[in-house]
Amino acid sequence: MSGNSYLDELLIFLAATVLIGPLFRRVGISPVIGYLFTGLAIGPFGFGFIINVEGSKALGHFGVLFLLFNIALELPWQRLKILRRYVFGLGLAQVLITTALITGVCVMVKLDLSASIVIGAGLALSSTAMIMKVLSERGELAARFGRVSFSVLLFQDLAVVGFLVLIPLLSQNNVAYDSIAQTIGLATLKAATALIMIAFFGRWVLRPIYRIVAATGSTEIFMATTLLLIFSTSVITHAVGLSMELGAFMAGLLLAETEYRHQVQADIEPFRGLLLGLFFITVGMTVDTRFLIDHIQTIALIVPAIIIGKTVIITLLARLWGLQLGSAVRVGLLLCGGGEFGFVLFGPALKSDILTPYLGHVLNLSIFLTMVLTPLLASIGKKIGLLLYTEPNVAIQAATEEAGDFKDHVIVIGFGNVGQTVGKLLTEQLVPFVSLDINMKQVEQSRALGIPTYFGDARRVETLRAIGAARARAAVIAIEKKTASTMVVSLLKRTFPGIELFVRVKDEDHAEKIRKMGATPVIPETLEPSLHLASAVLSTMGIANDQIVKTIEGYRRHHIPFSGTSFTMSLSTPEDETVEKKSVNTA
Repeated sequence: MSGNSYLDELLIFLAATVLIGPLFRRVGISPVIGYLFTGLAIGPFGFGFIINVEGSKALGHFGVLFLLFNIALELPWQRLKILRRYVFGLGLAQVLITTALITGVCVMVKLDLSASIVIGAGLALSSTAMIMKVLSERGELAARFGRVSFSVLLFQDLAVVGFLVLIPLLSQNNVAYDSIAQTIGLATLKAATALIMIAFFGRWVLRPIYRIVAATGSTEIFMATTLLLIFSTSVITHAVGLSMELGAFMAGLLLAETEYRHQVQADIEPFRGLLLGLFFITVGMTVDTRFLIDHIQTIALIVPAIIIGKTVIITLLARLWGLQLGSAVRVGLLLCGGGEFGFVLFGPALKSDILTPYLGHVLNLSIFLTMVLTPLLASIGKKIGLLLYTEPNVAIQAATEEAGDFKDHVIVIGFGNVGQTVGKLLTEQLVPFVSLDINMKQVEQSRALGIPTYFGDARRVETLRAIGAARARAAVIAIEKKTASTMVVSLLKRTFPGIELFVRVKDEDHAEKIRKMGATPVIPETLEPSLHLASAVLSTMGIANDQIVKTIEGYRRHHIPFSGTSFTMSLSTPEDETVEKKSVNTA
């Protein structure tokens, strides 16, 4: 090697990241598991390539800061509002009940109260990184159980911030029961003071600073500003006795409602992914295989207890929040494992002597094993969910119960290719929707994937009421037949005048008829392909790009006379084979 230990370790980390990620993706295993086992292999308890775990942990800790920053960045108020029933209802109940029960069990086995609280909090959490990857790869975030799981994870991520604030205040040994309220109150006061200061800075200073930086057009300065924001808020919270993670989380919240959010997210993504991978590698490096072998009986009892206990708790709570049994079991098995924030909580607890080294090893190994089992548990949950799936669930009479909690949602009528595309795009933005189709085979296929699809005729008002049309914000009518589409539009406008309608139409005659009924916007399904084809022909004939754009814009504006929507069209010329994105505003 080079003789420079830091350089040698950096080379090992980079080589592991480059090799492990693609390898595990190729065999269909989450890269997170790959990083954990890589750390196990290269660490002091494996082949011993890296001995200084503490130095590596310091660098890996930045991955956690970026993860919390990114989580907060994805939390604009509108998203929280959509999911609030599950986030602040089911999520709060899950964290409180699980933490309380595990704490109680720890106290019963004569553990210190402070240690019991930290253990309860750490084991109540699930792996956001692992679970979101599983849901995303399997296309199950659109399913009701997927949205519910995301909501619970969201509250858990919020709860981590509070737990991190609490740990330094629990560092005193033998915290008495009557001092817990005082401790929590002091933590809340300190956190509130820091948050108010940071929020004041963000409201009056942050946006103008970003406006000035964006005006320079320098990507480097823009990225440096974001890094400065993350680290400065982390240092501020740490200086007042709170956690650095809280500061990073606050920095993300400050930017979540600004127009710079998406650019910031794109800038930090490589840092977050790389450093978070390093964090998981350092976690794997702490896994003592000899300790695991020596204490296999204890860990073999704890791991099933965590999985079974959390599955039962979460499944029962999900049932109380209105999920069908199959979906509730899927949520329970998906969230029953431990998570990366358990390592984050136990780290400072070990440094503060709240946890003994023995407890730390047992807990870290238990979380490690439950995280490794997460994809398998998700697959088992899917199989159980399908076994519990019964045909009445696809009938429209079940929609009243299943969609009863939806409000300001979207209804997709006709769930063929067009409807499914709309559903995928809604899913990406976590917008709740229900779909309706009269094709029983299509309904069964969608239901098997966990998508809230129901069998029913949208031309009947009782069907529309059952899927919550009175509470919906918008409806997408993606029915292929013109007559049926027109009848549904007429019924919706007459019975539910407050709902906004988006209609798939066949041609200009159909578009004009629907437009006169008050539905807007109207999207002729043949128009955009025709415009793309025409633009390619015009380009081949030597017409200038700006002239093509002007012509296409005029035609589109004439045939789709509604405002406020921006279309993106790809234009290519024989001289330049790269696709040039043109944004055409029809306002």
